[in-house]
Amino acid sequence: MNTPLEEYKRIASVNLCSEKGTKLRKHCCAEVEAVFGLIKGNSAFRRFLLRGIKKVNIEWELIAIAHNLKRLSEMISSLVNLKEFIFYQ
Repeated sequence: MNTPLEEYKRIASVNLCSEKGTKLRKHCCAEVEAVFGLIKGNSAFRRFLLRGIKKVNIEWELIAIAHNLKRLSEMISSLVNLKEFIFYQ
């Protein structure tokens, strides 16, 4: 039996089961899954077109950049609309 490994597992289990660990796990899972869902649903991304780790990484980075640019443009647009609304009040 690997004693240091068992000790690390015990510490990890205690940390994950603590109140702070539970909050962190809930936050992380929801955020990551939401992004993948948005990319899959809104961008109609189903599979990689290229093969090989390097090419797939490049393709995924381009998809992520496109997703972030879309979000950024939506944020800028909402800020402009808010400023116009406040200005005309």
